[in-house]
Amino acid sequence: MAQKRYLFHTYTLKDGLINNTIFSINQDNKGYLWITTDGGISRFDGAYFDNTLVPQVNKTQAFCQLVDKSPSGKMAFATFMEGVIVKEENDKLKQYLRRKKQLGKNVVRALKWISDNQIITSESRNLNMIDGDSIYQIYDCGENRNMFQTIEYDAGEGDIWFGGLDGLGVIFGDKKVKTPFFLPEMKDVFVVKLLFWDKNTLLAGTRQGYYEINIKSYTVTQPFPELANQKINHLYRDRQNNIWVSCVTDGVYQIRDKKIVRHITQESGLPTSGAMCVFQDDENNYWFGTESGLCRLYSLTDFSYAYNGEQLTDISHFSQDPFKHLWLSDRSTLYFIEKDNVSDENIIQAPFPFTDLISSSFDKEKCYFFTEKGLFTMPSYEKTRWTGLKKEIDFAENDIQDLKCYYNDEDGTLWLGCVSGLYTYRSNRLQKVKILSDKPLQLRPKTILKDRYNSYWIGDYTFGLHRFKSDDEDENGALVLQHVKSYESLKPDSAFATAWIQDMMLDHSGNLWISSLYTGVYKLQIDVLDVKKATLYSTKNGLSSNDIAQIAEGKDRTFWFATSNGADRLVTDKNGKEKILHYNEKNGFGRKVYQILPDDSVTYISYEEGFFAVENRLDKYRIDKPLRVVISNISIMGKPDSAALTSGNKVYKIPYYQNFIAFDFGAVRLRDNEGVDYQYKLEGIDKGWSEYSARRYAGYNSLPAGKYIFKVRARMVNNEKDEPVTEYHFQVTPPFYRTVWFISLLAILAGAVIYYIYFQRIKNLLKLQKLRVKIASDLHDDIGSTLSSISIMSDLLQSQLDNSSRSEQMIREIGSNAHTMLDSMDDIIWSVNPSNDKFQNLALRIREYAIPLFEMKSIRFSIVTPEEMNSLPIPMDVRRNVFLIAKEAINNLVKYSECSEARVEFSMQRSLLVLTVVDDGKGFDISSVKPHRNGLQNMKDRAGHIHGNFSISSEPGKGTTVTFSVKII
Repeated sequence: MAQKRYLFHTYTLKDGLINNTIFSINQDNKGYLWITTDGGISRFDGAYFDNTLVPQVNKTQAFCQLVDKSPSGKMAFATFMEGVIVKEENDKLKQYLRRKKQLGKNVVRALKWISDNQIITSESRNLNMIDGDSIYQIYDCGENRNMFQTIEYDAGEGDIWFGGLDGLGVIFGDKKVKTPFFLPEMKDVFVVKLLFWDKNTLLAGTRQGYYEINIKSYTVTQPFPELANQKINHLYRDRQNNIWVSCVTDGVYQIRDKKIVRHITQESGLPTSGAMCVFQDDENNYWFGTESGLCRLYSLTDFSYAYNGEQLTDISHFSQDPFKHLWLSDRSTLYFIEKDNVSDENIIQAPFPFTDLISSSFDKEKCYFFTEKGLFTMPSYEKTRWTGLKKEIDFAENDIQDLKCYYNDEDGTLWLGCVSGLYTYRSNRLQKVKILSDKPLQLRPKTILKDRYNSYWIGDYTFGLHRFKSDDEDENGALVLQHVKSYESLKPDSAFATAWIQDMMLDHSGNLWISSLYTGVYKLQIDVLDVKKATLYSTKNGLSSNDIAQIAEGKDRTFWFATSNGADRLVTDKNGKEKILHYNEKNGFGRKVYQILPDDSVTYISYEEGFFAVENRLDKYRIDKPLRVVISNISIMGKPDSAALTSGNKVYKIPYYQNFIAFDFGAVRLRDNEGVDYQYKLEGIDKGWSEYSARRYAGYNSLPAGKYIFKVRARMVNNEKDEPVTEYHFQVTPPFYRTVWFISLLAILAGAVIYYIYFQRIKNLLKLQKLRVKIASDLHDDIGSTLSSISIMSDLLQSQLDNSSRSEQMIREIGSNAHTMLDSMDDIIWSVNPSNDKFQNLALRIREYAIPLFEMKSIRFSIVTPEEMNSLPIPMDVRRNVFLIAKEAINNLVKYSECSEARVEFSMQRSLLVLTVVDDGKGFDISSVKPHRNGLQNMKDRAGHIHGNFSISSEPGKGTTVTFSVKII
């Protein structure tokens, strides 16, 4: 009898699981699977196990009997010796330990969330309540006797149901005194697991079988004889309201609508004889906890076949007859599957002695068996009695060497392709096909078929793809094929590869599909004349391998490819988007595929590892939940930082001297997680996204101070769908000397220093100005008055003395010197007076000095001072020296030039103040002038003192020009 085997995939210690004995399974809101075991707790994302997240348990390898989930998604773990551990929504762990007098050794057997902040917990002898941060005792039986092995809560009545060695009991919520009531019908029944079916029905899994209890009438029944004496480990209700019963030694039962609809045992694929628990995740995978590991079951409708307890392996060929019976061959044995019943026939001894069966085929009337030695047939109705079996063709007698392919034409003609050529068999006559061609053709047909345009296509294992037209028959009645065109690979103008063709197929639209070794699959759109378009499907498009042995189309118009890395299925959604599904060892199937046969509701696939039936329904593969990436660990300076991981939506701050941050991340996909790629970037550092890869880690070092956003997203391999982006915000804080407050403090301090310097400068300027005013005042009042009195006294002396010529001359000189001294002192007083700092005061002073001198000598003159220069400030030292230079130049002009016309002109050339004194007098030879003449030397010295430039130009008879310039801006 055929045995269906479910396609379990088992994870054990070698895959990273912390312990192989699984007690309980649950799933958090992020999609992670939590597994409690005999040696700690594992978290699973579909690809990797993390055994570091609950160190209180895992460091001591303490067993954890149960994990339960709160309404908001908190996870609570019942542990051995470590009390109750709750994983909050922010991933922080909180441990609840009772005082020893109340709790004994903190060995928690069961727990149940009754609200988001309340958990009922049980030990061997007592019931406890965790309420927020506090713990209190509900009931204590007084001795350790495993009274509270399991608990269930009636939310409507507030009653606590419990079970253990003493049977089934209840503590009523409306009673002030918490005294348990035991159901007499369940006395001495060891209750292991309780589960509410509905508000009135409580299910009990016990060591004496499966029970249903009506909690209103307190009636107890055992509705299933198959479960009456089973030792039960666990009860579970899945998302479709099926009840799963895990037994100690008899596998798992599925109950639907009060009926047992499935029984999964070790013979049908379960790795062990019993199961500890069952769980269904949000991707509709079923998980079975066993004593030999964690088992995943993708589908309840996909399975493999076994015979006599062994997998049907190495089925090189199989076919289906008109009666839906399957014929399977491993070359030496023929297997028959009829309604899941399997029988076998040793075909080396009979019915095909001393030869291997290569293939078989069926039509409504005949069964065809292709062996190494020949073709055998028998009537279809004979089935396996072999009485009508006969040998139709002896290959050796007809020089048919190494049969490669056969094809049944619609007119009943059987085409045979072999190394020696192409043959037809019709009307019990074997004939070689005649080929007409303009060029020599070498044919080693690997596959042959006929299209809707009555063209024959031959795929040659070595020499490419050929198209022929039928050209009736020759004089001997042999079919004649006229060569139309050959499509040869590796030519520069070749649109598709045709070397080493392995298979061909025509689809429902008349497209020709071909597979060539190591290239992939081509879909050729053909017409009556040629190939119009070629489309390649390869590993770049998502195929598991480019080595395709067979192509097949199902009735649902999906396409199957037999590859060396599993079976691939090309499906097209309602929007016309193509996707490739994989059926390989990663999801419970095999690797190398020999043959694929799509049927009405299932597709049969023979792998090297076994013979499988796959349900054709596609909706079971649809996963609607987004592929979110979860950041599972954040390391700062190479050490995990739990505070960074639990910072939530806040911007996490790290100091500048710890600016090395790394992220571990992964997408939680419990189905096909092995095919997830990731892409990430750090805004502020990376210019763009990284390339998609399987890498689940990103690290950044020497980050400068600033705000950053780490972004990561995932996608399934060969799927272009945009998935959500996970973000993590953090900030590298700068050193104190780069902070805003420190820079602001420096700015304030710098401003204060600048203000202080400015204040001191103003203060000094005011002092200087006061000093200058005082000097001017003192010179005027003291020296000026004294010199004035000398001058007056000399005038009086002159009028009263005897008329002595010498006395008169001396007195005259005293008066002259006194007047000169008075003029000099007047110049000094003018130069230091701050009220004369503007250019207009300088120009006015020069005018006052020059005009009397020019008029006294009757010299026509002009003094040019541009108005825009009037408000120009002139420093005191510059103003004094400019005036004295001008005074000296004008005085020399009046005394020596004998000119009739003179000009004094001021101008600005960029930042230079320029003074020009010009006359039309007699001039002089500059070279003849003594170099140390006081007047000229004084002017040069004064110019040098204020970093000015002085020059004089003159020639006899051509006048004189004095030029002086000084930078004032």
